[in-house]
Amino acid sequence: MHFFDLPTLLGPGDCLVLNDSRVLPARLLGHREPTGGAVEVLLLIDRGDKVWECLVRPGRKLKPGTRLSFGDGSLKAEVVEVCEGGNRLVRFEYEGIFLETLERLGRQGWQGRCRLLPYQAVGVECGMLLALRLDGARVGTEDYGKLLLALSPTRLTDGGGYHALIGT
Repeated sequence: MHFFDLPTLLGPGDCLVLNDSRVLPARLLGHREPTGGAVEVLLLIDRGDKVWECLVRPGRKLKPGTRLSFGDGSLKAEVVEVCEGGNRLVRFEYEGIFLETLERLGRQGWQGRCRLLPYQAVGVECGMLLALRLDGARVGTEDYGKLLLALSPTRLTDGGGYHALIGT
């Protein structure tokens, strides 16, 4: 089924509604201050007064009082509370309009293509890998199309043969 098949799916009296509203760029990649550890924050509910309920990674590291920075530092935040169920209340600090700040961060190229993947490697309790979404990849003559690529600083197997995870 493709978009061009849409007219065949509509019958007499059907109503088609198009939504052209702006989408909130709700996924933020940043780092903890002052350690520099990678973080991922997903905005869920605006609680008012610059506070959002969020899903966060890595959850165990983001306790109340943890300071965060995103992009060029124009967006900063502090975890203020752990909610029942594990979400976090996060208070953001920014100049101007929040949505414009988020859009500006989203235009900073590679960030929109990255995500954090939880992993466990040999000799490491657990960690987060920075993964990059690629539009396509070719190794030799093999074309892999769109995929997610994460490189590990440590070996991922006992044999030490793997330093990357590839997924779709």
